[in-house]
Amino acid sequence: MKTVIVAMIGISVVMLAVVIQGSVNMDSKYQHDLGVSLTRAMRQTMKQLEKNVNGNERQQNHYMALLLQGMISRMDSDIELTVKVHRWDANKGELDVEAIGMYELPDRRNRTVAVRRKVILQTNNS
Repeated sequence: MKTVIVAMIGISVVMLAVVIQGSVNMDSKYQHDLGVSLTRAMRQTMKQLEKNVNGNERQQNHYMALLLQGMISRMDSDIELTVKVHRWDANKGELDVEAIGMYELPDRRNRTVAVRRKVILQTNNS
């Protein structure tokens, strides 16, 4: 009887460790995915901006759409995504963006990860 109780406790501890490890791995995976997709999308957007520096609002909306499209196309996770633009100045070549992702754990709890990146474009005339 003692052996059965000890075995059940041992199995419970192993299962708890597996669940905790899975949760930590999910956090790391979503954080990495979000960071990589935001960085690549910002790099692509800034390359486009280098070709045509124009500060009008219509152009800024176009570049913001490129950023969002590039980011969404690179996300391979099932995550609810919010993108906050903290600073956008096409004339100075500044872009400061935060991506916030919310996902659901297997036990139905929601977790949030956030990544913020800032890029300053070096231009020849500045």
